[in-house]
Amino acid sequence: ELGGTVQEAPMASGHQSQNTVRVLVRARPLLAAEAARGQTEVVECPDAKTVCVTLPSNVQGQGVVRTFDFGMACGSELHQAAVYEHSGAAQFAEMALEGFPATILAYGSTGSGKTYTMSGLDQRDGGGGAVAPAADAGAHDGIIPRTCQQLWSSMATAERKYGRKHTVLATYCEVYNEQVFDLLNLTGKPLAVRHQPASDEFYVCGALEVQCESLDDVMAVIAEGHLNRRRASHDLNQDSSRSHSLLTLQIMIDDAQVQPNEPASSTAPRKRGKLTFVDLAGSERLKRSRTSSAEETGAINKSLFTLAKVISVLSDMALQHDSADQRQHHVPYRDSTLTKLLADALGGNALALFIACVSPALAQADETTNTLSYALRAQSIRNRPRINITGGDPAGKQSSMESELTFLRQEVLRLRTQAAMVHPLQEEVAILTRQLQECRAANRAADGAAGVGPSGSESGDPIDPLAGGRKRQQPREAVSQKGVVHVGRPPPGIAGRETRTLKDKLRRTETALAASQARETAARRMIEQLKEAGVANEVPAAIIPGSAMELAYGSPPRARSPLSHRNPNQEEYSHSRLPGI
Repeated sequence: ELGGTVQEAPMASGHQSQNTVRVLVRARPLLAAEAARGQTEVVECPDAKTVCVTLPSNVQGQGVVRTFDFGMACGSELHQAAVYEHSGAAQFAEMALEGFPATILAYGSTGSGKTYTMSGLDQRDGGGGAVAPAADAGAHDGIIPRTCQQLWSSMATAERKYGRKHTVLATYCEVYNEQVFDLLNLTGKPLAVRHQPASDEFYVCGALEVQCESLDDVMAVIAEGHLNRRRASHDLNQDSSRSHSLLTLQIMIDDAQVQPNEPASSTAPRKRGKLTFVDLAGSERLKRSRTSSAEETGAINKSLFTLAKVISVLSDMALQHDSADQRQHHVPYRDSTLTKLLADALGGNALALFIACVSPALAQADETTNTLSYALRAQSIRNRPRINITGGDPAGKQSSMESELTFLRQEVLRLRTQAAMVHPLQEEVAILTRQLQECRAANRAADGAAGVGPSGSESGDPIDPLAGGRKRQQPREAVSQKGVVHVGRPPPGIAGRETRTLKDKLRRTETALAASQARETAARRMIEQLKEAGVANEVPAAIIPGSAMELAYGSPPRARSPLSHRNPNQEEYSHSRLPGI
């Protein structure tokens, strides 16, 4: 998406608490396979905000208990419905309908129950479960399906009461080996991740968008994406996700029908909410998981390590919020594809819910403490939630997206016009190079006819030992200025001037050529961006001769070079007259 500038809006009362990342810790029950191997539970939640981890015994035989305090903590006895209620995900759905971006993210080691917490589809499909079966078929629904149900219920209420219209577009992607792939359009080709300067956001370019008109539509999208996600089996998890998945729901809220007496306008203000559900792949150690692909494990751990660095830096910035040292911090969002896509949720303009899933098994105690430590730092991160508003120009101008596309079209036309000098300048470089070579060849021929060597001395000159063994050049005879024929190379004042003039022309022409080629490259990149937006055919047809854009837009008649057919004795062509040089 190219357009859609973000206009900051004041937060309503009661939303001030959303400025920090909300953290929920969930401990799953001990699996039957873990109990059979003699594993014991080391994680417990004595209350709704405290998590205690009993580490292995020390030298004195005493266990070490570490206590972590969070905003919300769910023990292994809580089922999916209770976890959803404690998480506050329903409030995130309501905030998205007000135009806020919101992100719900599940983090933890492999086999800690992230996918079950987010979607619950593993148990619905018959996989092994940590929660006892229930008679209700929807008892195992995770946060994603329950939040979508709340979203559609709230949209129906708003349409019935206020006549508000909603348009929901869904995309489902995965980050695998630091590349983004579409889970709804299995082309096998990675998608580009680009940066939108207007809103300072990273976005996935070219992902298939599905318009969801009902709850069944979005549930079908979720099922299709989950089915296509990369999974594998290893010693720590029989159904391990090998990629990070991102389900995004773009919600366009149209309030034009609120006042039926006023005519609907295409430039009326529209809120644009967004719900993003992120199910991260679990961190793991290769010697313990014994997975068959070390590359997958390395890519997963790299992205999670970068995410941990981002959390640490943002946490330090929050602790130094009132200090001048805050400006010296660098947040490494660009070090990983995952952190680029999560930049808005971590320290950005979105509401964020961080769900830390932990395993209670003793063998995973070190991974559990690491997860809780990063979750503890994450809850101190400060975001700046703001409403996304598109349109609403009081002067009746184009919408923000149309303005952005118009600017890009004009920029492409400007770059094409300036880059159109690439071919003429290439011809000029060839002409000047040939003239310089002919001038040098003529000088060498004149030196040979007069018996003068390459160093400018005659062949019979004596060797000067003080000159490093080179021949000592004899002084030239005085040359009359009244038309006397010169012997050998012309005097330096004539031959050198012509050579220096050609060299200067060649250097300026090569500089102008490099500048035009740079503009051609910039125009080509912008054309690719417009192609991805589906508006490339609307770009003005000013073609750069001899470039790849000729093949895409047709081959017009080639313009004659203004430099290649002029007399060299005429006034020198000034490249500074070209636009932008």
